[in-house]
Amino acid sequence: MSLASDYLGLVLILGLGYIGARLTTLLHLPSVLGLLVVGVVLNVSGLLGSSFLSQSYASQEIRNLAFLIVLIRAGLGISWNDLKRGGFTTFRLGFIPVLFEAFGAAVVGYTYLGFEPYIAAMLGLSVASLSPALVLPLMMEFKEEERGPTPTLVLTAAPLEVVLVTTLHSVFLGLETATGSLAFSLGMLPVKILGGLAVGAACGWLVCMFRRYKGSVKALRLLGVGTGDSPVRAREDLLVTVVATLGATSICKSLELSYVLAVLALGFMLSLLSTDGCSELKQQLTTLWYLGEVFLFVLIGAQLQLTTLTDAGPSILLVLVIGTAFRSLGVMAALVGLRMPWAQQVFCYFAMLPKATVQAAIGGNMAAENVAHGNYVLTAAVLAVAVFAPLGVVVTKASVARLVGLPGDGSETAVTVMNSELDDFAPKSPQYDCQDQTQRKQERAGPSQGQDQTNGQHQGQDHGQLQRKPSSHGQGQGQAELQWSRELQIVPPWWTPSEG
Repeated sequence: MSLASDYLGLVLILGLGYIGARLTTLLHLPSVLGLLVVGVVLNVSGLLGSSFLSQSYASQEIRNLAFLIVLIRAGLGISWNDLKRGGFTTFRLGFIPVLFEAFGAAVVGYTYLGFEPYIAAMLGLSVASLSPALVLPLMMEFKEEERGPTPTLVLTAAPLEVVLVTTLHSVFLGLETATGSLAFSLGMLPVKILGGLAVGAACGWLVCMFRRYKGSVKALRLLGVGTGDSPVRAREDLLVTVVATLGATSICKSLELSYVLAVLALGFMLSLLSTDGCSELKQQLTTLWYLGEVFLFVLIGAQLQLTTLTDAGPSILLVLVIGTAFRSLGVMAALVGLRMPWAQQVFCYFAMLPKATVQAAIGGNMAAENVAHGNYVLTAAVLAVAVFAPLGVVVTKASVARLVGLPGDGSETAVTVMNSELDDFAPKSPQYDCQDQTQRKQERAGPSQGQDQTNGQHQGQDHGQLQRKPSSHGQGQGQAELQWSRELQIVPPWWTPSEG
């Protein structure tokens, strides 16, 4: 091992990773595919040589650092206001589908492959979670295009799925690698969970206090902290957040607490207590993630063993197919009782298919801990990324117009959901039960122009200001009426408007 070979390894990973990511992006595919291919090529060709990056310990530590970025971004992505607006529906969509998929994959691992229960559970969790790096940008794009509340629902539920999967995976991995008895490990589990949450919440609170008062503390002003322009303050916030994240991780590992929950709690506390929503910090972490993404996916591809892929490929595909079939049942179970149109339920299923970040972050943990069948789980995670990263993104983009609506919600399908089918979209709530039955029938039958204006003004007082403007499609009176209905800003009863 030499310094020159170490530098060469860094150059190969960053340089070839950038080229691979750009090529797949030009092909309208997720960049993670190019990064995985670069990692496999580096592994097969032996170009990393004696670089420290080829050592399993160094590779695992670098991937752990990238995993911390995933966790802190997932914690920051949880919006308390959106959780309150979505209510119980958001938690159901964030928890039930991924549990169904993990259960289906675990059943195959336990019954068909003969894995132990813990190993089968970690196999299911390693391939089940969606990728926030792929799903969230898509849902943000659809939300900005005003395609209705369904993309916002998926956008709010996605971080919850990541939180659940990473937490359960760390729990099962801790139980599998525990040296004591099973009863003692189960008894210590609440202590690890609560202790990790407490450490993370405390570190998050300290970071929030620093961000809030750093400009008013005399000692910090003398050092020039918090007195610069906005980019300088953003970099200071990033530095403090990274230090707090590493500190919380170090404390939890030394006390044998759950560092995964600690980092998630730290990010959530920042999102909850910060008055500015941590927008600049999120941008700084996104920039940092570009570098972490390259190392994470290239190194996970370099760790892949092609012999395991060729031998276990068919069984892994069976695991993935059964798991995604169970996810479709989970989406229906999560949305049961809402009377959401089938098209919107199918969109929720498609939108939660892309996989990448979580699989790369936790897929190699079992192999690093020398757990039985760790290489098989790693191969399954990489194959899940290779299949569902492009498939999920392509299907979601191709189906959004037909299943959800055109940009601006001017399509007939979207207006039907948001207006005439409003009462069938969810279980009856008191504010809609108290409506007069005759008035409801008139609304469904298509009220007259005068009644349209009266009802529109009434709904505008409750859900937003009425803005009547010409239709963006501009084809006849019918399209104009559809555009007018959209501007009423009516939302389904399960998505209650936030106060104020």
